[in-house]
Amino acid sequence: MAPAWTSTVTELRVARGRPELVSPAAGDGSTFPVAGRRRPWLPPIPRPEDRADPARNLRIVVWLVLIQLYLLFFAWYTANETYELWGGFLLAPILFLITAPFLRRGLEKVESDPVIRRLVILGLAAKLAAAFARYYAGEFLIGHADAVVYSVIGTDVATEFRSFIFDGPILEQFTSTGGPGTIFIRVFTAVIYTFVTPSITAGYVIYSFMSFWGLYFFYRAFSIAMPDGLRRRYVLLLFFLPSMVFWPSSIGKEAWMTMAIGLGAYGLARLIVYRRFGYVTIGIACLLMAVVRPHVAAIYVVGLASAVILRRTKGESSGAAKRIVALLVMAALAGILLNRLQSFFDLEEGLNIGQALEETTERSGTGGSEFTPVDPASPVGLLLAIVTVLFRPFLFEVRNLAAMFTALEGTFLIGLFVWNAARLLRLPAAIIKRPYVGFAVLYTVAFAFAFAAIANFGILARQRTQVFPIAVVMLSIPIEPVVQTRHGLQRAGRRDQRRSIGSDLSVGSDTSVGPDYRASVSQGVELEPTGAEGASTE
Repeated sequence: MAPAWTSTVTELRVARGRPELVSPAAGDGSTFPVAGRRRPWLPPIPRPEDRADPARNLRIVVWLVLIQLYLLFFAWYTANETYELWGGFLLAPILFLITAPFLRRGLEKVESDPVIRRLVILGLAAKLAAAFARYYAGEFLIGHADAVVYSVIGTDVATEFRSFIFDGPILEQFTSTGGPGTIFIRVFTAVIYTFVTPSITAGYVIYSFMSFWGLYFFYRAFSIAMPDGLRRRYVLLLFFLPSMVFWPSSIGKEAWMTMAIGLGAYGLARLIVYRRFGYVTIGIACLLMAVVRPHVAAIYVVGLASAVILRRTKGESSGAAKRIVALLVMAALAGILLNRLQSFFDLEEGLNIGQALEETTERSGTGGSEFTPVDPASPVGLLLAIVTVLFRPFLFEVRNLAAMFTALEGTFLIGLFVWNAARLLRLPAAIIKRPYVGFAVLYTVAFAFAFAAIANFGILARQRTQVFPIAVVMLSIPIEPVVQTRHGLQRAGRRDQRRSIGSDLSVGSDTSVGPDYRASVSQGVELEPTGAEGASTE
């Protein structure tokens, strides 16, 4: 009931948020609005958005200070350098200001944890900033010959593209030499420079922006396939592991492959939970991988096959037939990739794994960071290959400053894997219950086998960015669910695990699993999608 105040002459009431005077003498209930300032006996009701928020005000002040500092730096830099160098400083904030609002709105629909939403947006800012760190580190520390060559060639070819000349002498010159992946990156860089005024720092920003979306696809894949996993931990490792921030942030193949493999992981996650367009997404991702590094696409297909075999059929009578058809399609895709591999390694007598590994060793065994690679042909050799690809160089193998940072990161990862030994011991059971974990394990092992032939720590540090987002999945699986008993929350035993619905109450896990999933009692800890992103609604 609305509050009212009465007097001997008039009655003051509040109607629809406006004070009005009612004259009892008129007898007809006629009213007229109160003019002038608000009466002291009508105190304003504070709205929630009008209340003081010190944290919000502090964030506004920090952003204003950062913007002012950036504008001052940009004004000084443009006065002292050419557009070739300051073009990226103009493009990066534009990309962030355009992308961040849409990214935030999209995350609000699929992610219930506000901390994860902030981390993803912070990851976008980190990737854009890393483009400049990568450029200047290459300029003064580690060198960036490949990126410079791609930028120079792209600038020259873009002049023909802007004149609608797509078979000119400049393009023919630069597409007649080099491997297929190298030629593709040259042409793609030229396409970028056709629409963006050529600038090497702008090229770094665009490629770094592409790699961010690859990391975002990895995050969405993990959220879809493992909604009860340790999502905060996975997001932290995915977006802020130094190798993932730094190496794929330059003009080159690493950024392209990060985007392509991330898209492939996203398509696989959709396939696992029976969402639409899973096969289409996988096909596009394989095409994107194959044009640059077909051997990585072949490794992805191997992991994909394991996930399809482990995927549950939801009790459908036609589930086995669909699985057989999917395996046949992947076998055909693997055959196409093997033919692509033959031309990639320039093998004349068919594809020979040993010959391909020797070719890789010869290509990478130069420079100041070479080492003797291990032979992954035996079980012990394969284990050493996994350690080499994921963690080396060790601290005692460091020869320069860049290798020191890589060794520190490898030492951190070794400690993290040892700390999660209990989680790793449960991998066999997790592989059976969770197809995405099976994909992560088999992809990591196959990747280590293929890249163990690399005999240069510098090359290996860049190449391993293609496996880190998948390998850290093993560090983010839940150990055991927690159940509510009459004695409180306790770790579930085997009998309770079968009854558990795989909720968000996991040991060391996040406190929410997102709005788009419900538990499936019949499938134990495996969850099914519903809601805005379910198979029937998208």
